[in-house]
Amino acid sequence: MDRRRCSYRRAGRSLLALVCLTAAVVSGSAASGLVAAAPVAGADGACGVGAPASAFRATVDDDEQAAQIWRLYAAYFQRQPDPAGFDFWRGQHRVLGGEAIADAFADSEEFRQRFGRLGDDAFVELVYAHVLCRRPDAAGRTFWRSELRRGVTRGSLMLAFSDSLEFRLRTSTAPNPVAPIWSEEFDGGGDGWAGLRTDRWSVGTGVLGGHNGELQCFRQENVRVRDGVLHLTARDQQVNCDAGPRAYTSGLITTDGNASWTYGRFEVRARFPAEFGLWPAIWMLPTDRTFGPWPNSGEMDIVEAIGRSPDHVVGTAHWLGPDGAQMSNGWYVGGGEYIADWHTYTLEWSPRRLVWSVDGVAYHEVSDWNSVVGGAGAPFDQRFHLVLSLAVGGGWPQAPNATTDFPATMEVDWVRVYRG
Repeated sequence: MDRRRCSYRRAGRSLLALVCLTAAVVSGSAASGLVAAAPVAGADGACGVGAPASAFRATVDDDEQAAQIWRLYAAYFQRQPDPAGFDFWRGQHRVLGGEAIADAFADSEEFRQRFGRLGDDAFVELVYAHVLCRRPDAAGRTFWRSELRRGVTRGSLMLAFSDSLEFRLRTSTAPNPVAPIWSEEFDGGGDGWAGLRTDRWSVGTGVLGGHNGELQCFRQENVRVRDGVLHLTARDQQVNCDAGPRAYTSGLITTDGNASWTYGRFEVRARFPAEFGLWPAIWMLPTDRTFGPWPNSGEMDIVEAIGRSPDHVVGTAHWLGPDGAQMSNGWYVGGGEYIADWHTYTLEWSPRRLVWSVDGVAYHEVSDWNSVVGGAGAPFDQRFHLVLSLAVGGGWPQAPNATTDFPATMEVDWVRVYRG
């Protein structure tokens, strides 16, 4: 992940760069072309055991200070805090902040007995192995060594890893159930257009609102299921659309009218065309529009990409805030033509928390949206449905140019929904 595109967040005295620190922890390998090593154990043979998820979840949504203490115990001592210790550190956290608490953990007798006395290089290796269950990639190792040498404390490093989205996702979320509650494998057995199942999907046609300055006309002919994969294909093709002539056609399908959900884990395996002017997206819209038109009723974008910047993908939430339309987005930068390869994109949606990940690596979290409509969890406490689309043009991707190679296809292997 490109650290220049990250924004740091402060909490008390502690620098909790939840997106950027996660980038330094987990994403250097993608940018450098390296592959993370297989999981490894910590110095004492334990890795990622942590405190029970139920105990962690009891605190994470309501008390971030308490949750931070749980994470430190889970990450480094592989146990729950005893009640007396928990109350003590919680009180200290209110006065001193998380960074000072983590420094105290790093200097504790329990930590020294468990791991011994380590130099900076060995300390970095230990934290990767013990918290993330893997060896550091070259970029991550270099970054954290340099941070320690310029004066960042070991407690700050420990806090960064235990607060990273990669660790939080593992400790705060139960594993997927064996079977999803809803899935589409695109096996070609559908009774609808080009092999789609009409009890799950409908095909969008026309301009469909014409938002964002897009240039395409959506048509059935641009949607196909072939060899177990959904194909949405964009073409440079003059057609008469419902809003007049269009120079491009493309495909869109939606579960609207067939399936909607409130909360859950949404996973999609897909790859996108790395062509200038194209805008593939897998997103969710409110089914009932309880709070009114966009952005009042919200929008959740599981993944978006644009062909002119094929090195990264974006996950976004939209809502209505005190100053109008609000959004929070995170970038996962993989380098090269990252979007052209197969990846699994995930949105984990719970009552007060949204987490985005790519191939199991969490890169963005939203838990503090300030919607001015509805209750505490609004607008993301209503039913939403899925939309899979390949747009052409618009303000963000820009119009296709002479380098754009048509036809260009967005492919989806499967879509799976797990209970929240």
